[in-house]
Amino acid sequence: MDDIVDFRVACCRAAVETFPPDREVAVIYNSIDPARVVPRGGRDYVRAGWGMKPEDQVALFMGRFVDEKHPDALIQAVGSLPENYKVVLCSEGHRKESLYREAQRYLPDRVLFIEPQFHVGDILAASDVFCLISDFEGQPLAVLEAWLAGVPVVCSEYTNAVELREEFGPLATYVDLCPS
Repeated sequence: MDDIVDFRVACCRAAVETFPPDREVAVIYNSIDPARVVPRGGRDYVRAGWGMKPEDQVALFMGRFVDEKHPDALIQAVGSLPENYKVVLCSEGHRKESLYREAQRYLPDRVLFIEPQFHVGDILAASDVFCLISDFEGQPLAVLEAWLAGVPVVCSEYTNAVELREEFGPLATYVDLCPS
């Protein structure tokens, strides 16, 4: 392979560790398409379609419905907040049915499931906070898009979040992982 590849690139410093130690690796952070995060309909239009009021506080999750991303933690957290706090889950994954049943059992009027979307500008504009509580991540595109859209981020201290905080200062509100 070394006679074919003359450079190596990783998406974060932690990913560099996957390469042999005698190889030089450049870090190039993932990029995003700004056009994906530009709102088309806008906050009020999207919230009305979701059946939410202007005073509602919306936490957004975009990520796979898998155990290591803890989407259930967000559902549980909103249950301990005032009634005007809602959760929008935009995803697919093997946990979707069980999460839906859990939400319908405990918080039927406060959790909304929507289909994944390529253009995320409107759902970001309609949200008050983006949440990603994950055991591990490389450099999650969804977090970058939330930052670009100006949506505050709450995330766990996965390796890349720590790396970015060390490089650029606090970019999110960091939380401990929930016990499984």
